[in-house]
Amino acid sequence: MNPLLSYLLQVTGISAILYGYYHLALRNKKFHRYNRFYLLIATVISIVVPFLNIPVYFTPQDNSSFYVLNRLGVISSYDGAEIIVSSPPVHQSWFTLQNILYSCYALIISLFILRIILSLIKIKRIVSSHPIEKVDKINFVNTEEPGTPFSFFRWLFWNKKIELQSEKGEQIFRHELFHIEQKHSRDIIFLEILTAIFWLNPFFHLIKKEVKAIHEFLADEFAVTENKQWNYAELLLMQVLNTNTHLVNPFFHNQIKRRIAMITTSQKPRYQYLRKMLVLPLAAIVAILFAFSYKNKAEKNFASNHDKQITVIIDAGHGGDDAGATAPDGTTEKDIALAIAKRVKAFNENSNINIVLTRESDLLPTLQSRTELSKNKNASLFISLHINTENKDNIKGKTGFEVYISKKNNSFYNENQLLGTILQNQFAKHFSVGDNIKQRENGIWVLDQSPCPAALIECGFLTNATDLAFIKDADNQDAMAKSILESINQYLLQKETFVVNEKKGTIVDTTKPGNNKVFDKVEIEASFPGGANEWRKFLEKNLDATVPKQKAKDGAYSVIVQFIVDKEGNISDVQTLTKHGYGMEQEAIRVIKKSPKWNPAVQGGRLVIAYKKQPITFIVGKGEKNFLGKSVESANDLSEITVVDITNQNNDNKIFTETETHPSFPGGEEKWKKYISARANGNVVLDKAAPSGSYKVDVQFIVNIDGTVSEMKTLTNHGYGLEKEAMRLIKEGPKWQPAKQNGHFVRAYILQPITFQVSNGDNEQILNKIPIITLKELLSIGAYKLLGIPEKSEALKYSFSMDLPDKTIVENYNTGNNYTESTISNMKRLKKGAIIYFDSIRMEIDGEEKKLASRVFRISE
Repeated sequence: MNPLLSYLLQVTGISAILYGYYHLALRNKKFHRYNRFYLLIATVISIVVPFLNIPVYFTPQDNSSFYVLNRLGVISSYDGAEIIVSSPPVHQSWFTLQNILYSCYALIISLFILRIILSLIKIKRIVSSHPIEKVDKINFVNTEEPGTPFSFFRWLFWNKKIELQSEKGEQIFRHELFHIEQKHSRDIIFLEILTAIFWLNPFFHLIKKEVKAIHEFLADEFAVTENKQWNYAELLLMQVLNTNTHLVNPFFHNQIKRRIAMITTSQKPRYQYLRKMLVLPLAAIVAILFAFSYKNKAEKNFASNHDKQITVIIDAGHGGDDAGATAPDGTTEKDIALAIAKRVKAFNENSNINIVLTRESDLLPTLQSRTELSKNKNASLFISLHINTENKDNIKGKTGFEVYISKKNNSFYNENQLLGTILQNQFAKHFSVGDNIKQRENGIWVLDQSPCPAALIECGFLTNATDLAFIKDADNQDAMAKSILESINQYLLQKETFVVNEKKGTIVDTTKPGNNKVFDKVEIEASFPGGANEWRKFLEKNLDATVPKQKAKDGAYSVIVQFIVDKEGNISDVQTLTKHGYGMEQEAIRVIKKSPKWNPAVQGGRLVIAYKKQPITFIVGKGEKNFLGKSVESANDLSEITVVDITNQNNDNKIFTETETHPSFPGGEEKWKKYISARANGNVVLDKAAPSGSYKVDVQFIVNIDGTVSEMKTLTNHGYGLEKEAMRLIKEGPKWQPAKQNGHFVRAYILQPITFQVSNGDNEQILNKIPIITLKELLSIGAYKLLGIPEKSEALKYSFSMDLPDKTIVENYNTGNNYTESTISNMKRLKKGAIIYFDSIRMEIDGEEKKLASRVFRISE
């Protein structure tokens, strides 16, 4: 809920309770002084209590109070924390519904304030246009203005038509004098401003009206002399006048009936003491409903539950020569990431959590050293900080935070899901966050190789002007750091409510014994180990394509299977939602029950039991079918699997792009390499004078059922006869091993890369051989000579990577002929046999940029 709306609703709720008690127990009772201060304090309590947010912790195991406390948590929804909202993208219109409502609310406040100002101006005009007489500390203003007499702070505005020395005049004077002495004008100014700001709250308006009436009751009580009550009441009835100045205490007020009742009754209210003391349980109710924040005991600080210190690695991405992403104004990813990382460490006040940074200055640790630090420190968590850029996928206007976990590191699958969920939920309280936890198809090295649960946070987009301004702000960086610390604390606490099975890598939720609720929708769906593609392969491998039986008619039969994945990943309650017959439902159930354990679903950071549905389509005869071996998008939880009875289909002419067993060269990869080395013609590139470099040629062709190849074509165009030579090698080669699908040989496409390496050492053309270079030569001859760049080139840019002895792959970027100090330092670490790759080589001659082929070298000594 919007924080402002939540606050206004809570203020209204508190004032309704407090005013309701006054109306039922105190109104029109003759303890006016008590009532005056009660109503004033009630307004202050209504404003202040929602900000208190006093945490009260409880354990979910306490079933008797769990439901009630959850309901109280819903009422007390405003957490009182600073809310930082990421502004919308620059191009977004200001005219949103929220902004329009805010503007209308502010406009009405302005009208109320204007009304107050006009009343003050009217009072000032009366003061300036009439003589003022000082009587003790009172400024006596004698006027003929309508609505007088009345008082305002130390001014008493008298009406010349009333004789001051008369009995009537003395009573009125005593009445207004009491207003002045008791400072009633302060109450009225406070309530006028309050009702202007909270004009939407009807109970504040009622309280203002009641306080004004109580002022009159008190002043009347003081003004009436002994046995003169009826004379005073007659005075009120005879001279009822109205005033247009609502800030003052006019003598002739519109609460005449109640005033007369108060001054003429002598009966004391019954149960006076009890009526006043009831305010204590009322205050307790207000506090329980609105002053406290009801939280799970797990939300307490981690230090209160542990003596053992936990180490968390905070990885500030990039550094040194690697700036990462760069904003248009020059702001770099490496600087922002480091600033946030330092704040995480600085704000950590939990002595049981040890924050360790992978870098504390502008250095570039290797990827290997970042993960090695986790191992050396025996870390419990690894969190990497980065800033995003839209150039990766060329989608303009991207904004917000994103959380990534590993797709390849199955050792901590459940823990990574838990950590990612907590980070996402925690950041969503304060920032604009993507809808789902993300994974990268090609993996993220520091996450994939992490020896502990790990996540990566992309803190906004440097290429989005609004995000850039937001993440550069120091206060916002503080908020990000605190969100990370809170997420760490929540993860460590929630993980304590889990029992971890180290052997199987599963997590069992033990917080609520007997809680067997089965979820239809969850934050993180249950999934098959290895993902949807592995699940599809499992089904296609195990489903019997000869089903349906019993003379089923030609057609496509979709069977929908529903099953439950429990907290340990076990499958149960497998049943079909369709009834086609012919043995199809039984076959689908049989295969689903054979499934290995799944990764359980996650809801609210906890493992839960959840439903899954799997559509399986059986094709009989000439029934229309989906492309065999492909997942088909459907509205169900899982992608549809199509099973074709091979005995009823003619697949000889069908060409597959994905199969259970791919086509392969006879003898495997090693035989293929030997064949290429022996049969490749190095003179082809020599005759065409190809420049030095590495050329990868991609050849696509079909492997037929008998192993022959057909429909051959190249997907690259290097020239120099390379594509022609590659096609010759495949065409003249032996027969291939054909692909298999559902136990049958089928025709299938294959994409086969062939790499040609060309070197110009003494005009010798060498095919498929890596040039040798000594470390001394590498450091001394410079980039121009090494890469064969003409000296007249105006600029040179290139990237390269090196295999270091610790198996770390280091990537560097360089410009010009000379290497940077960081590059030289890494080169000196190279050992014999190490490989160095030069890629993305671009030179500029006469203003024209040219891209050169990649180069590869092996270090000889």
